[in-house]
Amino acid sequence: MIDLQLYYWASQLVVINDWMCGGWSDPTYRRELLPLGLEGTLGMMYGAPVPPNTLEGTRAVVMAWRGALRRTGWERKLTAMTPLWVGTWLKQTAGLEGFGAWDKIGISLLGDIMGNDEIMAFSELREEFGLHHTQLYRYLQLRHALTQYKQSLVDLPDHNPLEAKLLNGAMGKGGISKLYKTLVINSPECFSALRSRWEEMSGELEEEEWREARMAPRELAISSRLRLIQFKYLYLIYRTPGFLNKIYPSGNVGCPRCLEPGAGFLHMT
Repeated sequence: MIDLQLYYWASQLVVINDWMCGGWSDPTYRRELLPLGLEGTLGMMYGAPVPPNTLEGTRAVVMAWRGALRRTGWERKLTAMTPLWVGTWLKQTAGLEGFGAWDKIGISLLGDIMGNDEIMAFSELREEFGLHHTQLYRYLQLRHALTQYKQSLVDLPDHNPLEAKLLNGAMGKGGISKLYKTLVINSPECFSALRSRWEEMSGELEEEEWREARMAPRELAISSRLRLIQFKYLYLIYRTPGFLNKIYPSGNVGCPRCLEPGAGFLHMT
């Protein structure tokens, strides 16, 4: 039942949380991150080309991030955490020059310049960040670039599910499990073929029953492989009234405890 691709992505993505928790200066990550720096790494995460000399560890994490966003439907969708000056998601602003002063004073993300579903006025940015009055032309240039973007900035979400977990550096213990659950919940279509196979054996499943089936293996053991094996054997060995009725038709398909009709595997377990 475990989607191995999602689990692999989750195991890679937990590294991003380590980066954001101070890993940029941690010796464990220095060799991996210093050649590109924070700007280069974030740029790759948000669509910039991956340089040929990128270390394989960094490349794997970046590609897992991109794949997970694509699977959950959040690839190239703007949030308040979208970088302004790097990557390609906001290519109208990432290609602008002369905004180094903005980045240095903390104007780095799309959310930094947004207020009440619109771009903040220049006077508001000056008050908020101490932006120099000589930057008015740059402000007009930036505002014009953002108006060219196809996605409306009205109701801009604060973050997507993965950004919420990873980029604030506060995931805590059990990161892989939390990320896997996030990917499962936000990838409703990724198990469609598997659900069809289950329903061939067990009959039609309600959405809540199917969600329980997807998440149950996480509770059975620490090892993902062992979880899958145990759950599969349990399903094949446990003969529910509904299963037995297919072999020996008697009409008695109710739960022996609560007498609920049509009690299947998930109900009985």
